[in-house]
Amino acid sequence: MLTDSTARMPLEGVQGFYTKLAKGGSDTIENPFFYLSNSPWNLHDYLQTFLKEKNLPHGPLLLRDIGLENKKKKSFLEGNKFTKISHILQTYPTLPFILIGDGEDLDPEIYLEIAKRFPDQVATIYIRSVSDKRKTKRIARLIKNFENVDIKLIAHTDEALMHAIEKGYLKL
Repeated sequence: MLTDSTARMPLEGVQGFYTKLAKGGSDTIENPFFYLSNSPWNLHDYLQTFLKEKNLPHGPLLLRDIGLENKKKKSFLEGNKFTKISHILQTYPTLPFILIGDGEDLDPEIYLEIAKRFPDQVATIYIRSVSDKRKTKRIARLIKNFENVDIKLIAHTDEALMHAIEKGYLKL
């Protein structure tokens, strides 16, 4: 059962980090922000309320269509996240993007494939490590030899924040 959106908490440090990313190095220009989830569309109002209540940057919330067909996807390349990220990057071909995900699902595989296909648009990928040590080691192996884009496996949001400052994506 879902908790009230006001009781749900974002990961520690996310609100500040996302707000700084949205501002970038400027106080006047906001970077576009897209929220992409495999949650179904019937949770849109709940998630929108969560984003607003937690004062996260404004941006479209892209969710998964439930659909009446239960067609099994042959690979993540046909899935919601991959197709929607690809569409966003094709729609904004001159914008660089920072992809943020976690190691729980297929985010590492999806984001690596996106970086291969859109190497000039993906500036950095942040993947939050999970408590499952085997998954974390698997992710570390996946990204170890990937050279197309800067990828960071992080345990805490502060690591991404410091990296983003070093890369010049944002200022303190």
